[in-house]
Amino acid sequence: MISNSSKINQEVVPQIKGDFFLDNPESRFAFAVLDGSDVVSNDRTRLARAYLRLRANVYIDQIGVLGSEQRLSGGIEIDDDDERSTHFVLIENLIGKIAIFGSMRLIEKSAKHSANLPIENFYPESFSEPVSNGGIEVSRFIVRHNDPTQRAYSKLNLIRTGLAHTLQHNLGPVYATVETELERDLRSVGVPTKKVTPLKYIEEYNTSNFGIEIDKLRLKKSISEETATGPAITKGAVGGFWGIVETREEDLRIA
Repeated sequence: MISNSSKINQEVVPQIKGDFFLDNPESRFAFAVLDGSDVVSNDRTRLARAYLRLRANVYIDQIGVLGSEQRLSGGIEIDDDDERSTHFVLIENLIGKIAIFGSMRLIEKSAKHSANLPIENFYPESFSEPVSNGGIEVSRFIVRHNDPTQRAYSKLNLIRTGLAHTLQHNLGPVYATVETELERDLRSVGVPTKKVTPLKYIEEYNTSNFGIEIDKLRLKKSISEETATGPAITKGAVGGFWGIVETREEDLRIA
């Protein structure tokens, strides 16, 4: 992997103006949920553009798993799996503007979008049978925040929210292609995983990865029944508010 350690998180987290916390002004964090069609549209919202800039800033500039040629006009990063994905964006209330500091997309295999999940193409030797429709792959998983507690909680909250989405829509199993460090990181915040492929170099990511499956049954025990079965955050909307807003801007980023 080629990384640029000089790119600190303060430089990769986009900020935009917006009234996303208008009805919850004291909340510090929230999720925005974007539909794939909104992300690939040429008429993207400011939030969708900022989310795609975060991806480019992190995956191209900061950790170098994608090449610079994958940055498109407007500084965004997008690929063929975005249209068939549901996108979760972490936002932080900075009083009058927001920081887009985290994201996750769930790539869904379906009758309409029946192409292999990335993990199937990366590890064909581990999938003698194709993943069935409804299979999910977690991708573009990013959290960049200064507070270690909030950083850990945000990672777990992303996965829990994604799990709730799969339960509410009867989707699964849930896979991911990860580096050893990320798999260890997920376990450290309470996400149960099991390896389903060997470790090998993935040219597309410029690094060695292996495939995992997230244990939905064990993870479900860590979320409330209301979260697991209640109404999902509407695509295009903001929800899942938590935390109390901070007013010290110097505390909002990692150096």
